[in-house]
Amino acid sequence: MKHIFIINPTSGTGKYKILEDWLLTQNNLDYEVFYTEYVGHAQELAHSFGKDVVIYAVGGDGTAHEVLNGIHPEATMGMIPTGTGNDFAKVFGRKTSLIQTIEDTVLHGETRKIDVGSMNDKLFLNVTNLGIDADINERANNTREGLMPRKFVYLISALKEVFKIKPYPIRVKKDGRMIDASIALLCVMNGMYYGGGFKAAPLSVIDDGYLDLCMVDAISLSRALVLLPKYMRGKHMEEKEVRYEKIKRIEIESDVPLVVGCDGEVFRTTSIKIEVKKHYLNLRAPKNA
Repeated sequence: MKHIFIINPTSGTGKYKILEDWLLTQNNLDYEVFYTEYVGHAQELAHSFGKDVVIYAVGGDGTAHEVLNGIHPEATMGMIPTGTGNDFAKVFGRKTSLIQTIEDTVLHGETRKIDVGSMNDKLFLNVTNLGIDADINERANNTREGLMPRKFVYLISALKEVFKIKPYPIRVKKDGRMIDASIALLCVMNGMYYGGGFKAAPLSVIDDGYLDLCMVDAISLSRALVLLPKYMRGKHMEEKEVRYEKIKRIEIESDVPLVVGCDGEVFRTTSIKIEVKKHYLNLRAPKNA
């Protein structure tokens, strides 16, 4: 089977060059390398291939999001985490060198069926979120990172936004009932982490046929400052303002456009429909990960 590497050269701090050097030593590997040149290019490249390939997203969560939305449903996807966040890759819990990750994935990996989320006309691998965390994400995306790790860019953006905290009035349809809600944030997770390491969904399992909903009611600034570090560590589950549950689908409406994040891609809308696609993706990952 052919291995296709789609590299985002602007993601991270040049770690993709480690992969380039490694590939030069692989005389028996049938592969091609492509480089993205603009936003959306990874999706276009992935879409140009059929089903009998393994397509690796070489970059961060945004690159993986694009490949997911372009890949043939019967093809296999892999990830080489060379971005600054790599939040979805954290679900595998591996702290190895990049070279070891490459070898364990490309040479020794196994394919497993995992769930993905569907949000309106997009697929998401990791998260759809709205409320203050989507505003934070928008601010982080508009912040020049330089040499600062994504985790710290997100954390600084979070501290700036939390001082402007406000309620977000929405309507939520779940289990056939539409209810009014006033929230600080809402995220629907397939993975466990987002925002450079915030552990929003500590109970997430990527092949259980469910997405994880975490909704935090509107709160005061003082309460937000208490909850933020707990949210970062995944210790927020028992807090009185937090509602957490496994879901298969949810609809969200608002009278005014809300900032919505989808695997880091930010846009505005008044209506969101989210559902799980059970075992939709063939994912190549290290064995026993």
